[in-house]
Amino acid sequence: MNQQVSNNSPEARHLSPAWSDAHDAAAATEGWCISDSTGSVNGPWQVQRIDDPGAFELAAGFAPGVLASDDDALRLVANGNGAHHLAARVFMQAHNPSEFEAILKFLDAAPGGSPTGVATVKAAVANLSGYALNWAVAKCEGLDVTITPSLSGGWNCVADRFRPSVDPRDGVPIIERDGITIRKHKQSGTWYAMALDDAGDGQRVDWAEFTFRGGERYGAHSYEIRKRRQSFAGPTALVSAMRCYVASRLGAEPEIPVVLLNL
Repeated sequence: MNQQVSNNSPEARHLSPAWSDAHDAAAATEGWCISDSTGSVNGPWQVQRIDDPGAFELAAGFAPGVLASDDDALRLVANGNGAHHLAARVFMQAHNPSEFEAILKFLDAAPGGSPTGVATVKAAVANLSGYALNWAVAKCEGLDVTITPSLSGGWNCVADRFRPSVDPRDGVPIIERDGITIRKHKQSGTWYAMALDDAGDGQRVDWAEFTFRGGERYGAHSYEIRKRRQSFAGPTALVSAMRCYVASRLGAEPEIPVVLLNL
């Protein structure tokens, strides 16, 4: 038996964790569903594309999305960050582990051959915070930065337990080791941080946001050089210092996992 379910299956609704009507409708708009595949050698529940959009529309009352293959459906479930994507991963991990393993094979990899488990995008260090910033610091520290879907519906990654932008026990040792200079603006309360090489050994520090020193050259002439950021602002000392640290190791716009940017 291999039944593509519209408006959800009573069996799926009553399992725990469940696959709800709302999740089912959201998946259908993208062109996929969780199919009741009882008796299949691949397990009782499978992620599949909606094979017959016309028949689905007649049964469900709305037109579904259209996908070219089941692989496209698996790829959406593996890399999506919507509530229905998370619910599908949780459902499969609990009720058909072999299908969950198939989903994981469709996780995207970062450009440049450095796999993280999910797709990445260039992001400005000056704007990083939360999980994304903690993950970037972990990468600088040489920790395992692989990301995988969790049973709770989120993502398993090093930033769950290593939080240098909020926990002094993780962040302060880095500040002290690298000699990162920090200061607080008296009126605004904003914190600023600068790497040791930029702050120098003098009694005074030039807190200019950008500098030509160490900037990227784009021509042979001495003036053909782009400024680089040397001072990093943040709402706390740890955030500003960790932004500074990441920029010093990974550059101003490193590759960051997309799924962490909004956490």
